[in-house]
Amino acid sequence: MKLLTILFYIQIITYCSVFSQESTRKELIFPDIFGLKTIKCDFHSHTVFSDGLVWPTVRIKEAWADGLDLICITDHLEYRPHEDDVKGDFNKSWEIAKKEADKLNILCIKGCEITKRLPPGHFNAVFTKDNNKILKDDFYESVNEAYNQGAFITWNHPGWLQPNSIPVWYEQQSTVMHNKQMQGIEVVNDKYYAPLAFQWAIDSNLTLICGSDLHNPSNMDYKCENNSHRPLTLVFAKEKTEESVKEALLKRQTVIWHENLLLGNEKYLNELFENSLKISYDTATYYGNKTAVVKIENQSSFDFEIVPLEVETGLNLNSIGTLYGNSTNIIKAKYKGKFEITKLELPIIIKNLLIAPEIPLKTVIIL
Repeated sequence: MKLLTILFYIQIITYCSVFSQESTRKELIFPDIFGLKTIKCDFHSHTVFSDGLVWPTVRIKEAWADGLDLICITDHLEYRPHEDDVKGDFNKSWEIAKKEADKLNILCIKGCEITKRLPPGHFNAVFTKDNNKILKDDFYESVNEAYNQGAFITWNHPGWLQPNSIPVWYEQQSTVMHNKQMQGIEVVNDKYYAPLAFQWAIDSNLTLICGSDLHNPSNMDYKCENNSHRPLTLVFAKEKTEESVKEALLKRQTVIWHENLLLGNEKYLNELFENSLKISYDTATYYGNKTAVVKIENQSSFDFEIVPLEVETGLNLNSIGTLYGNSTNIIKAKYKGKFEITKLELPIIIKNLLIAPEIPLKTVIIL
């Protein structure tokens, strides 16, 4: 046991030493919309104070390097396999992480994971005050205590341990939702997207949440050289403060960023798209054809996968394809008669912006 403990701490110290040399932050760019700030958040992560493999300060340094604005430490209450070697109560990991977060201008939210067997499964409580009081044998008592502390409560990875990872809705979920104690649902957990949970969120007016559920060091699960990123919840809040973020969650002002998908309400997706673009134009004649040369600059970090719609616009579009993040596309569109910039509309489908399972956003690019 003593040898295992020594090796365990050597692993932690070695990783911390390597990470301390890292001074590069990957900037993730999304526009602010509707006069609100776009806050990049991870509401689900673990440290050695439950079953994670890193020290709390490392979680903060990872969050900074990965381009986040906010992270929540949600260590399990009922599952602490390292407790013989790592001492501290259920608030300790947040207390350690918070000091590092303040140095790096990262919001670090106190939270915990209520960890029960199926049914009902696991629930995150974030914006808690005292995690020690939330640990109860009875699921409903734990939820009641978290709710009374003012926590925002999310049902985690609803497809966990289910056949083919298809979510199952239990009586306990109905009860806590009826009591208005379940405000969100984790539609994406780690690399797993649950379309049925997305539909439940729409039908039941639950806030769309996704979380990395990180246990390993971040760069083991999400390789920067492959341009991958951890799953994030984009929260549209008045300010970058705990109070504003919580208010936004309660108002369901979120969009999920999973791999190269954005999932969310149509108005938020459309506004994100429109405000990501900077458009300029010129006209020219190619082989006797009048052509509008349109430059579309995507100023965000997201790649929009575009399919033009076949409608009567007076234009004959060549192709649009993908508007890559931080890149500019040049589109040539033939036109007849007088070219008027105010009347140039490009009707499109954005394949990887989903307003519901398998339903992409339809919109127009207007010059």
